Amino acid sequence: MTAITSSFARNRIESPSSSVEDGGLHGRLPATAAKTVAVVFIALLLGAVLDARGLRKTAAIQPPGLRRDVAMAVTRPLVSFSSATQLDSLRSGVKDALGRGDDDRITTTIVLPEPKVGPGRSSRSATGTGAPQKPARSRTTPRRPAPATSFTAKHPLRVWPAGDSLVIEPAYAIERLVARLPVRVLPVEGRVATGLERPDVYDWFARIRQVAPSLRGGTAVLAFGGNDDNAYMTALPETVRITAFWSPEWRREYGRRAGGVMDMLANRHAHVVWIGLPMTRDRRQTDRYAQLNAVVRREATRRPAWVTYVDTFWLLSDHGRYAEYFRTAGGKLVQLRQPDGVHFRPAAADMVARAVLKAIRKHVRLEEE
Repeated sequence: MTAITSSFARNRIESPSSSVEDGGLHGRLPATAAKTVAVVFIALLLGAVLDARGLRKTAAIQPPGLRRDVAMAVTRPLVSFSSATQLDSLRSGVKDALGRGDDDRITTTIVLPEPKVGPGRSSRSATGTGAPQKPARSRTTPRRPAPATSFTAKHPLRVWPAGDSLVIEPAYAIERLVARLPVRVLPVEGRVATGLERPDVYDWFARIRQVAPSLRGGTAVLAFGGNDDNAYMTALPETVRITAFWSPEWRREYGRRAGGVMDMLANRHAHVVWIGLPMTRDRRQTDRYAQLNAVVRREATRRPAWVTYVDTFWLLSDHGRYAEYFRTAGGKLVQLRQPDGVHFRPAAADMVARAVLKAIRKHVRLEEE
């Protein structure tokens, strides 16, 4: 028994799997772990270099603050190294092949038609920063609308719904509503968390300028402002400084942007139906939305031949109060809003779609099948 025990103990001691000095398993673990960490680190660093411009844009579109400052400082050398070594050309080539070559571009300026104020009016009064006056008519849009056109099944009206997330449900409702009408609703371009304040996040000005020529004779259904109720605005002219939401500078610049979007489309003989912002469950947000609506409505009023403003603020309210539900003519109670108290449920979207179609019919004749 003693001999067997002694032999077993000797075999355990001499076993290669338990010997650290002979390069056994326990000896290999630290070296293997170190190599794994090194490989992972190098892979992450290479990925960061290849995606340097994408990381830079992600940093640039952050709200002002320490987090953005740190991200900008970290990505600056990555972009410099990636450009110097031309490693960023691989990502650029893939993006171009996918038709997304502008994804990493950070917009710092926007190009808009220059507004021309009517005789006897100053640019100050036209932008709503002076005493209340009758809105001056825009001189950048055609003075007269195109003659009312009759659209048929062979020659349908093209409708382009675009804007932030608040345009999505109404766009689907419009499709349902015009099923028997000579209307072709183009694919909705509803981009979440975008607007006219932050072209560095998504450049709607460039996109609308790109689409406008092909929309001649059609209608753009736009919804902007849901994410624009704050003071932070990018791509400002050099002489403009904005310190607060609803300041005179903010009103003037936002009006310039909204009016510029309208003019880009009207100059191409496309009508615009602009869906205003609704009341929301949050009273403060509702107040900000009302202020945004005032700016946009004013710009639409200056372009009556080409732009129609659809007021959802009162359309979806309960005698001037936020409405979660609506009772139909048949007595059925339907829910109007999503749980966030902002976005539309199908019932509310249907109401907005009917108002949009009514606005479209002011400018065109639609022959029903």
